[in-house]
Amino acid sequence: MDHDLIYRILDGLNEEQRAAVTAPARGQLQIVAGPGTGKTKVLTSRVAYLLIHEKIQPWQMVVTTFTRKAAKEMKDRLAMLLEGSHVPFDKLHIGTFHSICIKVLRKYGKEVGLDQKFIVASTKDISDILNTFLDDSKKELDALRLKDEETGRVKDLRSEKDSMVISKIRKHISLLKCRGIWPEDYSKEESHSQELLKIYTELHSRMSTMTMLDFDDILIYTVRLLQHNTYMSSIKHVLVDEFQDTNTVQMDLVRLFASQNKYTRDNITVVGDVDQSIYAFRGANSANFNIFRGKYPHCKVIKLKYNYRSTQDVLDASECFMREQKDRPSKNLVSQYDKSFPLVYRCLKSDYKEAEFIASEIKFLRSLPGLFKPKDFAILVRANYMTRVIEKELSTKGLPYSVVKGRAFWERKEVMAIIDLLKSVGRPQDRCAFIRSLLFVGEGVGSVTMKKISGYLETDTKSGMTTLSAIKMIINGQRTIKGLNAKAKTSCANLVKLIEGSMSIYSSDQCDKSDVIALFEYFYQSDAIQKMLDADDEKVQNVKEIKTQLELFVPEDLKIEEDDNDTVETDNETPELTFLESFLSSIDIYTPEEVTEESERSIDPESKIFISTIHAAKGLEWPIVFVVGVNEGQFPSGRTDDIITDRQASVNEDRRVFYVSTTRAKHLLYVTSNTATSEFVMPMNAAGRLEKHQRAFRDQEQIKALYNLVGAPAPSSKELGKYHLLADSIRRERDEQDGSDLQGKNEYRYMAKSKSPTDTEQYDAHPKTKAPRFAPNYTPQTRITKMEPKPGSAPPFRVPLSTKNSVTIHNPPYRPPRIDKLSIPAKTGDNPSVKQEHVVTGDHVSHATSSVNNIASIDTTRPRKKTLGMKRRRF
Repeated sequence: MDHDLIYRILDGLNEEQRAAVTAPARGQLQIVAGPGTGKTKVLTSRVAYLLIHEKIQPWQMVVTTFTRKAAKEMKDRLAMLLEGSHVPFDKLHIGTFHSICIKVLRKYGKEVGLDQKFIVASTKDISDILNTFLDDSKKELDALRLKDEETGRVKDLRSEKDSMVISKIRKHISLLKCRGIWPEDYSKEESHSQELLKIYTELHSRMSTMTMLDFDDILIYTVRLLQHNTYMSSIKHVLVDEFQDTNTVQMDLVRLFASQNKYTRDNITVVGDVDQSIYAFRGANSANFNIFRGKYPHCKVIKLKYNYRSTQDVLDASECFMREQKDRPSKNLVSQYDKSFPLVYRCLKSDYKEAEFIASEIKFLRSLPGLFKPKDFAILVRANYMTRVIEKELSTKGLPYSVVKGRAFWERKEVMAIIDLLKSVGRPQDRCAFIRSLLFVGEGVGSVTMKKISGYLETDTKSGMTTLSAIKMIINGQRTIKGLNAKAKTSCANLVKLIEGSMSIYSSDQCDKSDVIALFEYFYQSDAIQKMLDADDEKVQNVKEIKTQLELFVPEDLKIEEDDNDTVETDNETPELTFLESFLSSIDIYTPEEVTEESERSIDPESKIFISTIHAAKGLEWPIVFVVGVNEGQFPSGRTDDIITDRQASVNEDRRVFYVSTTRAKHLLYVTSNTATSEFVMPMNAAGRLEKHQRAFRDQEQIKALYNLVGAPAPSSKELGKYHLLADSIRRERDEQDGSDLQGKNEYRYMAKSKSPTDTEQYDAHPKTKAPRFAPNYTPQTRITKMEPKPGSAPPFRVPLSTKNSVTIHNPPYRPPRIDKLSIPAKTGDNPSVKQEHVVTGDHVSHATSSVNNIASIDTTRPRKKTLGMKRRRF
């Protein structure tokens, strides 16, 4: 049985992948896995190999992933690999750092002074708490100038808006926590800010009173717990995915997890790619790869070099600009595709022209029969604001799209309203959720009123009083809040009535899934929620999705499995959580990195073009990718910020972001600019990696090669002919109007087909300007029937002339190697008995009437001559 399982685990792995999977369990292994090299497959196979071959028990391994989605994918793959093995892999400690640490703290948290039923605070909770007391700390806030080690420069926040101040303070405190620094540690640093220290100390105190931990606290408490205890002594191997995105505290956790067992210490496997470290703004330390090798000098390093995602041109172009980073080892990835098309780069006059080019190019690509669907395209931007012009142009062109803007399903206003009401019932001590619920049940409660009520609740709930009881005292007049108007009191009364009405449905002592679903229905049918939804279909569907999630939810086992011979004696027990608390906790531990994954749920993958920020696209792939706005000032930004204080470090971070964007492409890659060309583009241009036009459209053979690359059946020459390849005069017309700065350099002219074989498509001259244009379903007034060479050049092919309004067109500059023979079925004109002849001169196709042939067979073996193209209207 084991032999068959090992064969299944190793089947399909290349030499480097097999070496990584079968490396000894003892010691340290670092797997350098570039984009598309099968990182997830290797890590999953290694886990399975350690379980089957090394006989490590599931509960003796810790496997960390960057997101819960990645953890689920790994579990699903393990289920297939280990089918029939009877290995209880569901007992693996697998998940994000936060989810694993929460399990540890639920059981052992009281050893570091925690209430084991602590609440995981959301970003919104932290902002609400800061907002409550910052008005009372006006003196400190006015003097707050974040500087030195925290920011790298002096920054006065007094002129900023309140929301921006809150965001910046929260960001700085989170940065300190990512380094494992709590208020008492910060106070010992010589360069600390007294004002920031006061705010940090106050925030920490208030959160402790409310038994709240944020994401950073969860990790720090676990580090402090394991530094002095060996509660994880059963662990024999630790595996870490996306190691390049770990911060200082997470690095400490890896070391502590692996050192708990004194007999099998420091057995670690880390997988990642420094070139894809793009979360420095969240405290990630790309240097952890080198730090790891420094800590463990005998670490074995295996580099995966075979790429199964992208073509060689995409890989080589990406490597070109990455080589500009100093002290970076070269990474020559090898594509598994035989065919490849060069990267297309365009520099347009404006973002509007850029959007026009992208939309037009997508239409050209979509016109190839049976090849690409809208879901095969991705448009990646650096910032959300850059999508507006693109969205408008795609709408104009009738192209379906979806935009991922990083707003999670659980962060939508209508969803948060229901969740906060559920929290108000299931967590009587959660005053943040209670206060936010006031906003949805009535009028008269704004930010000022919220601060007043929150300040009062803080005082009363410190004595152990529940939030609901404290609010009742306001309504009954037992507590007076200065400036609280009648509308606000009415809103408080309405909320209390709504929550007390749920008591007949929900009992915290005895409730199961059906009770919680009934509680949801109660809130959903309430007047307050129905008024907020206002019959908006999207909002209604979002709220109904909560019920679906409740029905599908299965509480996770939070218990920490231990060996029978575990020598650590403890009376700690994981507290039993109600179904509602388990559900709410599962929502709480969505980290910021997982936000966009939830947003993707709303996207119909079969029917829409994907528009996203680069960060949200990490880990994904598409056949065709457009990287937009690659301008100097964007790539690189040229700015330092509060976290990346060194300009070169900032440039390197931007370079890695660009690298992540280009390596999302499987088959075709486009990079566009609309101002000054980025310095990241220059190395690719110098290496001859850029082309102005898509080579895949150059001729019928290239189009067939594109079909083969994608894995679709290629049409025959006759079938392609039915779609009437358009001449490059259409492309030249667009190029001359878009202002590309690469015009005339390494140009490739190519032909594309029309929308359908039934379209009436003619080159015709505008009646006033005589400029050629292309118009589907348009009856031409003037046919292009005469072509004359530039003085001094060879004459073009001669074609029959019409008798009226002929227009002169010159041949374009030098074109790529010619097509020896091109046969295109002719199209009928106004007279069914008269056939149209397509004449190719250079890359130009001219239409003329002729009764000679049914199919135009054009011999293009004659040398192409350099002539001058004329300016034309955009079609």
